[in-house]
Parts: sequence; structure tokens; C-alpha cells
Amino acid sequence: MRNWIIVAAILLVIGLIGMGSTMGKGMFDLGSVEIEQHETIDGTDAKKIALALDSANITVVKGTTNEIKASLTGKVSKKFIDKTHLKLIRDGDEVKVAVETNNGFTFGVSIFNVKLDLELPAQQYDSFVLDIGSGDTSLAGLSVQTVEIDAGSGNIQLEDLASSKVSVEVGSGDTKVSGLSADTAELGASSGNITIEKLTARKLSVDTGSGDVKMYDVEAELEVETASGNVRTEQRAINYPMEISTGSGDVTINTDEKPDNVLVTFSAGSGSLRNEWNVGSQSGDDDDKKIIFGDGGKRVIVDTGSGNLRLGER
Repeated sequence: MRNWIIVAAILLVIGLIGMGSTMGKGMFDLGSVEIEQHETIDGTDAKKIALALDSANITVVKGTTNEIKASLTGKVSKKFIDKTHLKLIRDGDEVKVAVETNNGFTFGVSIFNVKLDLELPAQQYDSFVLDIGSGDTSLAGLSVQTVEIDAGSGNIQLEDLASSKVSVEVGSGDTKVSGLSADTAELGASSGNITIEKLTARKLSVDTGSGDVKMYDVEAELEVETASGNVRTEQRAINYPMEISTGSGDVTINTDEKPDNVLVTFSAGSGSLRNEWNVGSQSGDDDDKKIIFGDGGKRVIVDTGSGNLRLGER
């Protein structure tokens, strides 16, 4: 009897190992099938692009024709394959991109892992609006007056855009922006890092609950706020006003050129000021410090609950 118990235990362990191996290799492939759908419509004179999706990884690029082309690929549960439909709907000068699922409530494991590739004609657009529950988004090479992105979770990447206003709001995920030219840009995240490279704008506003903010070669008035995270800006010179606030985190301002005609005001509940330029007139107490470079015409205001400020050479 005891031997049978030992044998049964061994067989159980072997079975669990096999199940674990199967799950590790492709648990989410069980009951799923490949999906591939394509849609094309005439994009001539289209001015507004709108996307609303529950879950998908999205890539939007500039095309080489006058057609708007969309492709949906990936894996979905077998029970969803006949209920999932990629749609391009034109209403006047607006084109709506949607993935209809009609899944409703289902029992068991549901798989919906898809990628949406969207190709837009190379023309000027009035607006690009994306509302997505979850998934990564990449948008590149477009000229759009207004860009609005609202994502529940997922990483956002914007590259080489020309726009009047850009607004990005992410619940959870990293945001990376490069090569953006705009009048105003507003980037927000409840949780996630924000990285900006080579941006030109009248004003850049960044607000993150938890995450680091890194800015490289940004030419804009800065308004940056983070509840918890470090802030770093590296640029040629301080040419525009800055207002940076962190609840907890260090602030670093590095430039190629020595600050000229800049007034730096630093307030901290707990933190130190380090001026590596070794020039400028410094005054104030432990909580509030000021450094004046030249006539102090451009204002840099830094406020940290707990964090240091460093001024130095890039």
C-alpha cells in the first residue's frame, strides 16, 4: 500500500512538471487561433482620424499612397474569431478606426492579443484622437493640428510629429517623445517614466504621479511636476523659463553653456543645492536659496519636498 502511495506521488509530480512546462511554453496559445484582417479606404481629403479600442498594440505611420490602410493581426480565442471585425468608417472628412468584438460575457480563459497597423496618407490632418484601454502605441511621421491620446495602460511612443497641440494621458506606462515640433505639449502619467528628446514648443507641461522625467535638447518653456521621481534636463542653454516641482526626487539641470541672465530659485523641505558652475551670486537660507547669473531675467523655479538640485555642465 505504501509503495502505491509513493508511485502515485511520483506520477503526480511528473504530471505537474509537464503541465508547468506546457503552460510556460504557451499557456496563452491554448484555444487561440491566428487572426489576420485588412481594410482599405480612400483617404483623400480626410482631416480627422479617430480610434477607440479596448486592447491592442497600435502602430501608426505615414504611407506612400492616398489610401488609408489598416491591418489587424495576432491571436484570439476561437470563440471570438467570427465576432472580431476590423472596421474603417468614413463620415465626411472623419475616418473612424474600430475593432468590433461583440464578445459579451464569457466563461473560461479569453485570449485577445492583437496588433493594429495603420497607414495614413502623407497630408495635413486636423486631429488624431486615440482612446485605448490597454496596449502599446507608436505614432510617427505625421503632421496633425491636434493629437489626443488617452490610454489606460501601455507604453506610448511619438516620433517626428508636427503639431499645434499634443496631449497624452496614460494611467500606467512609459511615454517617449522625440522629434516633436508643437505649440504646446502636455504629457501626463499616473505611473510611468516620461522621456523627451529634441522637442521644440512654446510650452511643455509634464505631470506624473510616480516616475522619472528626462528631457534632452528641449527648447520650450517648462512646467514639470512629479509626486515621486527624479527630473533631469540636458540642453544647450537655458533660453526659456522653467518651473519644476517634485514631492520626492532629485532635479538635475545640465547645459552646454554657462547660465546667462538666469535667476534660479530653489525651495526644499529637505535637500541641497549644488552649483558646479562656480559662478553666480547665491543667497538665502537652508529652505530657500537663490542664484543669480547675470541680470537674472529668465526664471528657473525648483521646488522639492525631498530632493537635491544640481546645476552643471552637460
